[in-house]
Amino acid sequence: MAWRTPMVNGPTGDTTWQDPDDVDALPGDKIEFNRGLYQHVGIADGKGGVYHFSGEPTQKARAYYRYDNIKEVAGNDQVRVNNKEDTKMKPLPRKEIVKRAKKAVDTGHGTYDLTGNNCEHKATEMRYGKPVSEQVDVGKAVGIAAVVTGIYAIGSLLFGGNNDDEEDNDNEEESDED
Repeated sequence: MAWRTPMVNGPTGDTTWQDPDDVDALPGDKIEFNRGLYQHVGIADGKGGVYHFSGEPTQKARAYYRYDNIKEVAGNDQVRVNNKEDTKMKPLPRKEIVKRAKKAVDTGHGTYDLTGNNCEHKATEMRYGKPVSEQVDVGKAVGIAAVVTGIYAIGSLLFGGNNDDEEDNDNEEESDED
């Protein structure tokens, strides 16, 4: 099986969102399902199927590895191949990626953790040998930025972010000169 450079759309290295019927996924490609506020992620088998880690955040012990048809997992959502981490990490050979994914399904259950063991962590671990979740990393960065912005805003309110008095004094001096 030949290595294929991932299709890219813009600087991020991901492909455009498509209907599940139109997605061109090779074995071992990382597949994303657009769920609106987040993406569900799995590994393509190259034959219309996807290996993925699924479960409910409220039932962590009941998460499990599954193999399903891409169309069934997508439902009404769009899908894309997203191998953009290939620019930062070397993917394992395609056969090895699929072998790891099949083994995970055979193993069965796992413990779900949104920030440490979610479907994206599992898919990147199968593809690159390292569990990474860009969605979690971005979420953490946004959270930190919000906290810093909040602290700055409170500090400005408490410690004189308002210079209206100085401006009023400057205006009074100008009118006295007239």
